[in-house]
Amino acid sequence: MDNLIATAARLYKQKISGQMDIFDILGEPEPEAELPLLAPFPRKELLKGEKEALGMYLTGHPLEDYVELLDSLNVASIPALEEMEEGKEVTVAGMAAACRTIITRNGKHMAFLTLEDQFTTLEVIIFEEVLTQSRELLAGETPLLVTGRLEFATQGEPKMRAETIAKLEVPNSSHKLYLKIEGDTDSDCINRVLYILDQYPGDVPVYMFFAATKALRLMDKFPVNPDRRLLVQLEDMLGKDCVVLKNTQRQAAE
Repeated sequence: MDNLIATAARLYKQKISGQMDIFDILGEPEPEAELPLLAPFPRKELLKGEKEALGMYLTGHPLEDYVELLDSLNVASIPALEEMEEGKEVTVAGMAAACRTIITRNGKHMAFLTLEDQFTTLEVIIFEEVLTQSRELLAGETPLLVTGRLEFATQGEPKMRAETIAKLEVPNSSHKLYLKIEGDTDSDCINRVLYILDQYPGDVPVYMFFAATKALRLMDKFPVNPDRRLLVQLEDMLGKDCVVLKNTQRQAAE
């Protein structure tokens, strides 16, 4: 970049002074400046620039970095909402594409959020209590996780009445605890497992794998401290082969 600026400055100076160099006399082109090799933009910055300049993502979508997490959280895509029943509680994820705030006749604030996932957009209605708790998130540039109730307008397009809005984050821990639930899903068994998990609060995420349906779910409300006593209790209940504590840092290094 410094070379290009220096060349431009020299040409401009020659122009205003009437001077000519050997290339002007011979009619030969000015030697091309060597362009430096630039490192590619980080993916996050590239996507942000595309959205700001073009109003849309071209090379990808921010949610593509969270596919595994979204699947484990049982997050629905926005197009899938059209096949669901009105009033159903669902969780979706996306970027805040736009947000409009109004004051109702009762003097309360509410907002209309345009949530965008990889496929399309969804209007999310946010009343004052939820809006107060999530105002900073709505103004940010991080992916959102929104849980609420489905509503269908007269045109048949789904909308959502938000109950909770949270930042979509990959659990920041060096370990993950995996629990395998074999056979048919037994709600009593799951409740007992959750009760045990609740006795050892911590920051290690817990994933349940349901063998019957091949579904992997993140128990995001039950991060644990992987104390040996916890692991022993879970092994006694589920079986030793059904309780696995993984070191994610070691796995990444391998």
